[in-house]
Amino acid sequence: SIIGVVDGEPLATGGDGVVKYQSAHIDGVESELVVPYEHSMQAQPEVVAEVQRILHRQLKEHPCSTDTATPAPNRPGH
Repeated sequence: SIIGVVDGEPLATGGDGVVKYQSAHIDGVESELVVPYEHSMQAQPEVVAEVQRILHRQLKEHPCSTDTATPAPNRPGH
């Protein structure tokens, strides 16, 4: 989970200008990164790094097949 909270706002009442932290926070998630940015933060370096970390971990845990000769199910044209 990646949650923006405008810099300096407390988590209890803060948010990214669109979504409050309390609404975005999910108990029990495997990881949560709170970043000091407004809602449109997808280009921020630490956000990009966290998405990459999550994707690399996911790929390591669930490697995809590199066999392109076999079409994937439910994917027309492949």
